[in-house]
Amino acid sequence: MAAAGGDIVRHTLVKAVRHSDGQVLIRGRAIAYRLFRVPRRKHIQLLAAGDGRMHMRAPHRCTRAQAEAVLVQHGGWALKALERVQIALRRRPSFRDGCELPFLDARLRLRLLESPQREVRRVGRELRVTGPDLGVERVRSTLDAWYRAEARAEFGGQLERLGALLGVSPGRLSIRSQKARWGSCSWRGDISLNWRLMLLPQPLSEYVTIHELCHLRHLNHSRAFWDMVATQVPDWRERRDQLRAYEPSLLF
Repeated sequence: MAAAGGDIVRHTLVKAVRHSDGQVLIRGRAIAYRLFRVPRRKHIQLLAAGDGRMHMRAPHRCTRAQAEAVLVQHGGWALKALERVQIALRRRPSFRDGCELPFLDARLRLRLLESPQREVRRVGRELRVTGPDLGVERVRSTLDAWYRAEARAEFGGQLERLGALLGVSPGRLSIRSQKARWGSCSWRGDISLNWRLMLLPQPLSEYVTIHELCHLRHLNHSRAFWDMVATQVPDWRERRDQLRAYEPSLLF
């Protein structure tokens, strides 16, 4: 399941072998970009990245001029997408004492307490992080591990409950940290979910879980697949559109 910026599809991400940087002028504004040339890719994909540039994944033989022409052609969309990225970056938590952190449908206030022992504990609406080193990066990595553990507990139960409603049995659950997708389902029936789903409203995380569970029956996006999704999420189109407003790499 891909992130915002395109339809929610399952796809294989291939490693870009080389890239080049540049910029183009769109409506009087200089837009920086990074061009990745990817083997076997057929079309140019545009992505507003967290570094403030447009990332373009293009066929291996795509020239810089061809890529820039596509970016200019979609200039209006690119400007709006980069603006959304900047708004999202401003909303990212500061990881300082007193800041608020999303947790499904809740908001938790971060409390940092110096202590020889490192620990994360939720107390009501507070998330208390203790330890000897409470710098921003240390706190971020500590919370990353805590959210991952919470995601495994949350989504393990969610997969079992929703799988029973759909009449499917998922294989192994993996909790990952993908930068560009919310989840995926392998042909073996194993499901991977992004721990950052814990930062989204619960109806959206449930939609992603149901989406991947339905791939156990239909490993495609056929009409039958969407009909199956609709049995549990009649408003799947609205939830899909809401999900597009988020990009995993910008949340945390």
